[in-house]
Amino acid sequence: MKAKLMSLALVAVCVSACSTNKSNNNPEAAAVADPSVVTVPFTGTPTTGFAASGKTAPMTATQAEMNNYVGPLHPVNNPTNLQITLDLADDGTHKYSGYVSISYDDVSDYTGQNHKASYQLSGNGTNSVLGYSNNIGLKDYNYNYWFTINGKKVFSAYFQDQWGAVIVTIEDYKIQADAQGPGTASGSVWYRNFQPAYPLQGPERKCWFITAGPYQCGSSISSKTTLTPDNGYRKLGTFQNLSISAAFH
Repeated sequence: MKAKLMSLALVAVCVSACSTNKSNNNPEAAAVADPSVVTVPFTGTPTTGFAASGKTAPMTATQAEMNNYVGPLHPVNNPTNLQITLDLADDGTHKYSGYVSISYDDVSDYTGQNHKASYQLSGNGTNSVLGYSNNIGLKDYNYNYWFTINGKKVFSAYFQDQWGAVIVTIEDYKIQADAQGPGTASGSVWYRNFQPAYPLQGPERKCWFITAGPYQCGSSISSKTTLTPDNGYRKLGTFQNLSISAAFH
């Protein structure tokens, strides 16, 4: 999602208004790192933050893609311990609100080692009446649920902060050996940064409900027929061994 890295204590506020595409890159091609940049993957071990709850899992990404994700604020220097934290609550209809956080450790030019984290929300708000807008009354998390593609159960969800949007997809999962629980999941994180020169969105809509202007972030994911979003999303990286029972509750 973007240029949106902040200090661990900072929780970004979700907002909404109109929209335009910041990156017109093909999402599939974007997952391939620039060959002119050293792209040694860095992976994280869930040893901090929410790791004890099982909601956190290690991620793998290239430094080139991380720089594109957070670049509008600052470049990464020597990132390590890259992690995803996912915390989602079932509303009783098997749709999920909550948040995703992408965190890592990096060496700051000024303060030494810093822990950075971005927070993207998919809250439990409801679309209000806004002129002649569509989707009035839908929950923010309307598109966040498990579904089936080619006979396989998968998941996708939208999240947003003031810097852009993130989509989390779960493409595979392992059942526990004793068949007594849902086991662990693996998947991908996709992001789409907003243009930096616009005022903040208003609170009436999340960006995936906006159809025009600089804050529009809807994609083919909404159709629940694909796990590869269009509309300028880039693939940040992948994750494995995320506890399903801890991340979904």
